[in-house]
Amino acid sequence: MADVSELRGKIEGMIKAGDYQAAMEIIEREMQDVTEPFDQGLLLYEKASALYYMHRHSEAMIYFAKALGVLEGLETKEAGEIMFHIGAFYLLNGDLETSKAIYQKVVKLLPEGSRYYFGAMHNLGDIYKKSGELDNAKQLFMALVEEAEKHNDLKAAAYASENLAEVYAVSGNREMSLKWLNKAMDYAKRIGEERIVFAGELAMKIMNDARIEEILEMGKSIKGQDMVYAHDVADVYMIFSFLRPAHERRRLVEEALLLYEETGDGIMHQKAVDILNDMD
Repeated sequence: MADVSELRGKIEGMIKAGDYQAAMEIIEREMQDVTEPFDQGLLLYEKASALYYMHRHSEAMIYFAKALGVLEGLETKEAGEIMFHIGAFYLLNGDLETSKAIYQKVVKLLPEGSRYYFGAMHNLGDIYKKSGELDNAKQLFMALVEEAEKHNDLKAAAYASENLAEVYAVSGNREMSLKWLNKAMDYAKRIGEERIVFAGELAMKIMNDARIEEILEMGKSIKGQDMVYAHDVADVYMIFSFLRPAHERRRLVEEALLLYEETGDGIMHQKAVDILNDMD
């Protein structure tokens, strides 16, 4: 039996290349002999990942749950890193409650200041934001900014500041939203993080009462060119629309809905639908 941790790169390379059958054969072979709990959890996770990318989502979620059941009891950094990825799949599958519970555990297992720690904190804050737990989101993102600054991780500080700007926008606090948006753009410009700069400039147009046509024109400049940027545009429309009059807010949310449909974000697409229904 080969070392499972060493095989991980090979298995994930096969999954990334779309060679799911070869990956599954290695996983099934190794699972017959593995005895260490971490190795069992890792192989169950890899099997779930392969099944998910094969579009066998129901089976995949069964194996993600099995992997989680093994890894949760280990309480190690290595287990936390795998659980980080499992949480992302639950988030992708629209299960906010399970992914929230996972990340609440993960942040306690990972070393503060590590890449996975910042990622887990960001994902947990994003879940709070999407779930409407705005006070929890503010508290977490403020802690994340402090932690990122302490470790001189300007990228993590930029994204946390951007999220604080969004949370305050949803709360209707234009002044605090603008404060954190400026901080996010300052961090982003220092490290060349163009995504945040673009999103920030678009949000500024909304906050500074630019004409809707001008805002949408800027958003359309990226549509169809980059799906990540398109999703960012949708988020900006949705979140900062809270600071515009009702008829303009509707227009921005309608545009966001189309972009969420295009980028395949079912959670935010439904959120946009709910907002439009509430406005009727």
